[in-house]
Amino acid sequence: MSGISPEVASHWLNIDPSFPPVRHKKRNVGGDMQKAISKKVDKLISIGFIHEVTYLEWLVNVMMVKKANNK
Repeated sequence: MSGISPEVASHWLNIDPSFPPVRHKKRNVGGDMQKAISKKVDKLISIGFIHEVTYLEWLVNVMMVKKANNK
């Protein structure tokens, strides 16, 4: 997150280099879920909370999880 020193909080993937990467099958997301994902991602990008990065390998599929208030 911008504005927070990496000495206070940082994130990294705890990956053992001795294991080869596993490519998961890309899952297609339905129309309503795709719209909700795009809306949330666009919001996070516009406020500068996240930014686009490019990896040589696919890391993870987007997972939609219902909140306690059923949103």
